[in-house]
Amino acid sequence: MAILSDYFEPKLLDHMFNKAEFTRPSSLYLGVSTTAFTESDNGITAAAKEPGYNSSGPTYFGSNYSRATLSSKARYDTTSKSIKNYAGIDFAEAGGSGWGDIEYWAIFDGTGSTANMLMHGSFTAAVTVASGSQFRIGTGDLEIIFPTILNEADDLSTSSDNRFWRGQVAYLLGLNHPTGIDSNANNYFSFATENNSGRFLYLGVSTTAFPDSLSAAESSGTNYQRVYVTNSWANASTSGSGVTTISNSAAMSFPEAGSDWGDIAYWAIFRGDNTGDYDASAYTSSGSGSSSQPLLKGTLTASKTVNTGDVLRFGQGDFVVTAS
Repeated sequence: MAILSDYFEPKLLDHMFNKAEFTRPSSLYLGVSTTAFTESDNGITAAAKEPGYNSSGPTYFGSNYSRATLSSKARYDTTSKSIKNYAGIDFAEAGGSGWGDIEYWAIFDGTGSTANMLMHGSFTAAVTVASGSQFRIGTGDLEIIFPTILNEADDLSTSSDNRFWRGQVAYLLGLNHPTGIDSNANNYFSFATENNSGRFLYLGVSTTAFPDSLSAAESSGTNYQRVYVTNSWANASTSGSGVTTISNSAAMSFPEAGSDWGDIAYWAIFRGDNTGDYDASAYTSSGSGSSSQPLLKGTLTASKTVNTGDVLRFGQGDFVVTAS
């Protein structure tokens, strides 16, 4: 499991909700430490946890330590549904008195002490790196698991309809293009290069959880349709306690229910057009492009019972998506 940094969380949410395009880093680097990184770490505080730090300088990266290249050795793996390294990651031979018990890792967009930290996590077990030894991560031993709020969206029969949203986030992060995904698929996640319909966001709701398998889950009640929410969001922000959220800056209202919709407890954000409103074919390769595959999905804080004549409405600031 990994945790996004306070630097990357708001940028990723702003990118997903079409507030500001995130510029994909040209290269990524892996740093390690005996001390846990935290999501609030900036370049300086993160670098101070890596081997060879001398506070009297301060000087960073002594004892022959340097970050290892990651972007050309890791990508999203569609089999494990996680980020994995497909080649060994080799650090330099440790100098000085060694690097200690290496247990934690972080991903940076540069090699220096002011580079941005994007993500961090821990290894399964600590490895003692003595002077003269080399820390190495074997092929497949680095695994980064995505939170379930970000939908997988795979296993459709037509490659052009396979969005693989998690794989595209990995690509946006700066990793190599995922295997098993159309080479043009990264464009689906870029609002700057997507066609007009692909730039649109729609909110769908359900009485049952939206499944990874993408079988139909939305309400089949009379008058139900997804709500256009492309321009309904404020910029993402991070609280003093380190929680990053994005919320609706305008009210979002569904049509008046023509029959009972039931207890609405789940939501999903779709990218694309709106022709897939409760249409089973929209969840297959014959469906309506990107609207057939939710980008994000989650659970409402409290369920809302929608009976005939009711209007399901989220007031300004009532719909909050949390990065985690």
